[in-house]
Amino acid sequence: MITNRFLRRPVIPVGKYLKPILQNRGFSLLEAIFAISILSFGFVALFSASMSLMNGNKVSKRYLEASVLGQSTMESFKYTGFKLDSTGAISAALTPAGHPLSNPSNSNDSYTDPAQLFKFADHAYTIRANGTEKPPVLDNPASLVPTKYMRRAWVVRDNVPSPGMKTVTIIVAWKEHFDQYFAITTAIQGQ
Repeated sequence: MITNRFLRRPVIPVGKYLKPILQNRGFSLLEAIFAISILSFGFVALFSASMSLMNGNKVSKRYLEASVLGQSTMESFKYTGFKLDSTGAISAALTPAGHPLSNPSNSNDSYTDPAQLFKFADHAYTIRANGTEKPPVLDNPASLVPTKYMRRAWVVRDNVPSPGMKTVTIIVAWKEHFDQYFAITTAIQGQ
């Protein structure tokens, strides 16, 4: 076998050029550790991105549920002529003893933030331990706080945006890592 004095490795004569013999020496320990660390950083980045996406999907789902709950409450109000039945519930079978939504407290009329509107709502259902709401509707309830269950409350403003009109704001609130609020507003005339 011939050796190249510059390369100090065995070579095979091929034509007039000398070609070094390929030696299968593998990876060094340092190269393997470096490759594994790069791969692990990549996997950590992918995992955190997927967890963020899953959390975002969960929050989006809750906001969709809140918007459906708020909109269905608003539609129930529209169907019943913005009145509560004699038991204090929003009911499709409106009884003659029904009473219109009222504004028992003017102290919340200046609030625009959904958190403040929810906390000082004009009306809200009581909530059971399992998270379901039950009639009667509480007029001017004590300070409300969001729970892990979605809870509805609403605020009525008389003569807003103009005389003879009412503005009804429905707020859906829940606690998921921190307090979450969704509000929907409509104006009605002649109620």
